[in-house]
Amino acid sequence: MNQSALKLQNFRNEVYQLLGLAKDSTFDLMDAVLVPKNVYSFAELSLMLDCTV
Repeated sequence: MNQSALKLQNFRNEVYQLLGLAKDSTFDLMDAVLVPKNVYSFAELSLMLDCTV
């Protein structure tokens, strides 16, 4: 694993530990919002395949 990927992985792990309760859901929501996709609202985001169960 290169140095940049390792830094990103460490950052993600640290953020995950800071989230507290419901950290899985919150982290998934952060991932979905921060990943550059053409999403303009949370309602639209909820309709995407990645968010459905």
